[in-house]
Amino acid sequence: MNTTVTLSSKGQLSLPKELRDADDLEASDVFRLERIGPGKYLLERMMVVPQARAKLVRSRDGFMVFQPPKNALRITTEMVKKLESETI
Repeated sequence: MNTTVTLSSKGQLSLPKELRDADDLEASDVFRLERIGPGKYLLERMMVVPQARAKLVRSRDGFMVFQPPKNALRITTEMVKKLESETI
């Protein structure tokens, strides 16, 4: 399918509805853009695998504790800081 798109003043391109529908594209989809040569580009949809995240849950004794994702080796300090900033 050949189509024309126009670059907006913000540097954005919009994919026509026919293309979005044909490939089941959604607003949050991630793409890789590669410059092949002068004026030639390759746009490729990336498959993003959702990452399991730790959760803040109440323990049997009533305390709030971090529950690691299944098969997680350990909870990192960065994960704790991120969860604290989202929770508090």
